[in-house]
Amino acid sequence: MEDKKYIEFVLEDGSIKKYEILFTFKSKKTHKHYVIFTDGQMTNEGVLNVMAAIYKMGNDSVLEEITDELDKEVINNFLEEGCFNV
Repeated sequence: MEDKKYIEFVLEDGSIKKYEILFTFKSKKTHKHYVIFTDGQMTNEGVLNVMAAIYKMGNDSVLEEITDELDKEVINNFLEEGCFNV
């Protein structure tokens, strides 16, 4: 069984919020790395709340907000189809 992995964000008020990493992958279509993570909360519809970001690997890994429609499509395809050929 794999150990769970987490990322932490420092919020504006200085507090730290911890998120569980669900998936990381690199898209063959965009050549970008993505991370899908959760705060463990459920939506009003009873679905696990998930978020995604682009990450750039390096000494100081940086997360970028997903704003491009192609990036959104890649994430949605991964989640909906469980496809690892993204």
